Amino acid sequence: MSRFPRRATGLLFALLLTVALVGCAEATPVPTATPTPTATPVPTPTPVPATVVVLGDISLPAPDPDRLAKLSHLLSVVPSGYNSAIFMDAQALESSQALKDALSLESLGLAGTLPSAATGLVSRLVLATGEGGQGAFTVLDGSFDVSALLDVASGFGISVGSPEPEAYREHRVWSMDVFGLTLAVGEADDSTVVFASGSPLGGAPAVELVKGALDVFDGLQPSLLDDPEIRGLVDQLPSGFAATVIRNCGDLGELGAIIDLPGCAGAAVSAGLQADQTVVFYGLASFEDESMATAALETALERIEEGVDLSFGELALDREGSLVLARVLVDPDQVAEAARSLTMPQQ
Repeated sequence: MSRFPRRATGLLFALLLTVALVGCAEATPVPTATPTPTATPVPTPTPVPATVVVLGDISLPAPDPDRLAKLSHLLSVVPSGYNSAIFMDAQALESSQALKDALSLESLGLAGTLPSAATGLVSRLVLATGEGGQGAFTVLDGSFDVSALLDVASGFGISVGSPEPEAYREHRVWSMDVFGLTLAVGEADDSTVVFASGSPLGGAPAVELVKGALDVFDGLQPSLLDDPEIRGLVDQLPSGFAATVIRNCGDLGELGAIIDLPGCAGAAVSAGLQADQTVVFYGLASFEDESMATAALETALERIEEGVDLSFGELALDREGSLVLARVLVDPDQVAEAARSLTMPQQ
């Protein structure tokens, strides 16, 4: 779904479990197109810009308190020094047939790759990554236990044996070797699991990544949400089926092309489904003060006028205090491409 690191087996599990959020239904085969007579040539109309940009009033919907609490719960595991966190809400996705159809395995290039053991395990997921894609780990929330996750691994023909957990304060941590990599899994609480993988060739050991996340969860180390800029963005971000929180504005997909400006202290994007079945993406970029936000908005508009390449169709921009706001509307059949372009860090 992005240029995110996929080197480790544990992160492969994360990607596959993310796909489980949108169901395991087989994609409907595309019918063979029926030949049609060649149409009479007509004059080519004058090209129009692919993106319609509107400078106007963006009213941010207030986040749902319960969904905000669940998002915050998963983000509370992410260390303060991490660069980004991607969130997906399985329950929100499952409530919409349009989204399940749009985000099929086939649309993500993964048709037929998900074993049935993964179905229904995950309610919500966060994939957290440090600078340059290092130190990645995944936080899962749902009605499952670690043995169920190990069953998922077995569904891929991967033998992980029956490792005994290590006690880590009030938590349990498992460590196992898979194809020369170390996979570590830790229980944060009854419904929240952290897992990571590591290679003997370099990088932080998987067990240390998991234990570090548990230290953050227990309040022994600062979390991403302890940063007041990030906390403010999350508290104002409209609820949706997916969200991204990121420190480096320039890494934020296509939106980064217009909001990566001096003074940008962080950004967040969420994606939600509207009553008319269109998908709306809300983007928030935080600046040091109102004057910098005003200058950033003017520069963003100039960049668009100068021809910054944007693939989405309708973009609205606004400013609220020290925030620059963006709203993008897309049709459900474009949501997979839009999600890759707008919510996936481009590292």
